[in-house]
Amino acid sequence: MLTQVASPYDLLTDDPIERNLMKLKADYLILLTMDYDGGEGGLARFAGELQITRQEARAILTGELSALSLDLLATCLFRKGWYMKRQLVSEKQMDMQLTC
Repeated sequence: MLTQVASPYDLLTDDPIERNLMKLKADYLILLTMDYDGGEGGLARFAGELQITRQEARAILTGELSALSLDLLATCLFRKGWYMKRQLVSEKQMDMQLTC
């Protein structure tokens, strides 16, 4: 019998907070790697551009979520020129958007 799940992260953890953190990390990884072409120098060039170690760059490029912190991923996004736009919508709601 097949089990229906809303996302692949449902299979990895029952904790909704941990699931949301994994989704956010995955979204950050997509933004960081969407223009990576491998090209000349590949991993070393990618690491140099983001000012991170080759090990961290490899974790980003292979999607190794458990090896990456949100702080590192956010810092890399900011180094690539992304920034956070925030707008208070109401007393209990704020819209946040990453923009490049």
